[in-house]
Amino acid sequence: MKKLILAVFIFALAMMITNQEVVGQTLAGTVSVDSVTAQRGEQIAVGIRLTGNTHDISGLAVPLRYSNSDLALDSVSFIGTFINADFAGLVDTFSSPDIIRITYIPTNFIEIPSLISPNGLLATMFFTVKNDAGPGNAPIDSVNESIDVGGLIFETTVILASPDGNVTYYPEFSSGNVAILVPTDINDGINASLPTEFALSQNYPNPFNPSTVIGFSLPTASFVTLEVYNVLGQKVETLASGRYAAGSHTVEFDASEHTSGLFFYRLSHEKGTETKKMLLIK
Repeated sequence: MKKLILAVFIFALAMMITNQEVVGQTLAGTVSVDSVTAQRGEQIAVGIRLTGNTHDISGLAVPLRYSNSDLALDSVSFIGTFINADFAGLVDTFSSPDIIRITYIPTNFIEIPSLISPNGLLATMFFTVKNDAGPGNAPIDSVNESIDVGGLIFETTVILASPDGNVTYYPEFSSGNVAILVPTDINDGINASLPTEFALSQNYPNPFNPSTVIGFSLPTASFVTLEVYNVLGQKVETLASGRYAAGSHTVEFDASEHTSGLFFYRLSHEKGTETKKMLLIK
């Protein structure tokens, strides 16, 4: 039933393309996919964002194609996004193993609700880089082609729908990629796979219970501290403190003794600090 509702909703959005007003791309903002760096076997989080939007909307559809020869999609999360209780976030893979569609649809089709000028995180995709992935960029791009869903053929593109159903907005799209680092041989493998900048990764899984893994990357050997704070700004854990070699590192945060809630984790290094959020749900 859910897949049928999704197909009908997307089909209805697609029909607006030919029957209603088309709004310029700049006015509809930009949907963008984050770019991240990872190594074989690493679990990563890739955010999808809507920025520069000034329109109220009642739904959206974002079809994406990723390199399934290099990446395995683990899950899609709507935690921390601008979606609210009036909408459902759905994910459908259709019949193609490398295409997913992220959709917001109203939970009430009698009185259609609105998202007021939404901007920010739209969804987070969690991937595992396959152990046989090749070096280079694994792109995550939009899809613009015909797809057969249960006998319904329609064109796919990134679209937003107005609350009254009279206008379809076409945002600009900025693709992302996963830069996969793979050693090339015994002599230069270490240097080839070293990160190029200090980076703090999104914890995985997120939300989590009771433990999660946090990764960080160092382009050079450095002294770092990795600390966890609660929503009151109180430090609750020190996960790392000391000098670490250049490369990618992971630490585990065991929250067995903590109650459910939002936590912040901060990486401090010689170039500054980086902070991210994570959610514990018990």
